Amino acid sequence: MNNLTLKIGITIFLFLLIIVSGVWLAKTGRPLNSKIFAVHKIISVLTIVLGSIFISQMSKNFGINQQEIIFIVLTIVFVILEIVTGAILSFEKPINSIILYLHKIIPVLILIFSGLTVYLLAFKK
Repeated sequence: MNNLTLKIGITIFLFLLIIVSGVWLAKTGRPLNSKIFAVHKIISVLTIVLGSIFISQMSKNFGINQQEIIFIVLTIVFVILEIVTGAILSFEKPINSIILYLHKIIPVLILIFSGLTVYLLAFKK
């Protein structure tokens, strides 16, 4: 297994852990379990940091074009939106169904755009 495959695998695994810990957190109900919430946040921050480092290294190693920059920017925007919706959901106020829906949909968009970015960076001809 090469270094690139390992980095992609680690990032995907951490992304899945974010989803699993988020579902687990949601299943515990309100008020949010602070230990599960902390684990969810730590895994999220770790994934963002490592994913950013990996993308940065890939862009240096393989070069970067305008289309890849657009996908990176879109990924960053969706990550920020996911953090904001997660912060809103963490308040002890009643849950807004639109914010909850966005918090469930945005990870799919993050996965799509980050996947496209990795694909374009690593497999362009």
